[in-house]
Amino acid sequence: MTAVRTPSNAGRRLAGVPAEVRRRESSRPRLTVAAPPRAAGGNRLVLVVAAIGVVLAIAVVMISQTLLVGSQGRLDGVQRKIAAQEEILERQRLTLAQMQSPDRVVNAATERLGMVVPDGIVYLPGNPDADALAAEPAVPTQTDAATPEADG
Repeated sequence: MTAVRTPSNAGRRLAGVPAEVRRRESSRPRLTVAAPPRAAGGNRLVLVVAAIGVVLAIAVVMISQTLLVGSQGRLDGVQRKIAAQEEILERQRLTLAQMQSPDRVVNAATERLGMVVPDGIVYLPGNPDADALAAEPAVPTQTDAATPEADG
């Protein structure tokens, strides 16, 4: 620890010290405790920067919240439009199902188009020769070209 030298304790300290050491002691400049240097506005600068930082942070939060609320409003509007379009789609599907129902088709055919319901259904038997001809290729083979009928 540093002690402050005062005239009263300087004499006591040097009482049993040889003369040569006393001269060296007395030739030294007198030491005093100095006050710590004051910061020239350093604390104030930190406080000002911190205050500006807090204000900027609050402004950023406010702006982001404003944008979020605006975006949420647009999203709600789009969701309402989607719900309305889904309702329209369901109604149109119901209308399509009603239009495609067999009863409605038969009624429209008989009333508007004048068609009649047949008394019975007759199935015609298929022609086995026609079925065989349809399965054969139409391109003549080499044996067909070599026959005398093809020359004449």
